[in-house]
Amino acid sequence: MNVLITPLGTADVDSVAALARRIWQQTYLGIISQAQIDFMLEQRYHRQRLLDELTMPDIWWDQIHVDGQLAGFSSCLRIADGKEMKLD
Repeated sequence: MNVLITPLGTADVDSVAALARRIWQQTYLGIISQAQIDFMLEQRYHRQRLLDELTMPDIWWDQIHVDGQLAGFSSCLRIADGKEMKLD
């Protein structure tokens, strides 16, 4: 198994948003409403928001590929005057 973690680039945003949609549908449907899922996806994974966050110094995104396939992603946010970090 070949695992590769790399920073997210602008060319990767659409793939990550698509994976987020698949993950949220499989994970949260039945727990929260479809309307809530749609709202959260639009709020957190809208293309322009991801592109904007890629330019912010206190937010960074990574992606993980397993055997060449996108398998996951994460975002990190520096908070509390840079003394803490939130992993999402």
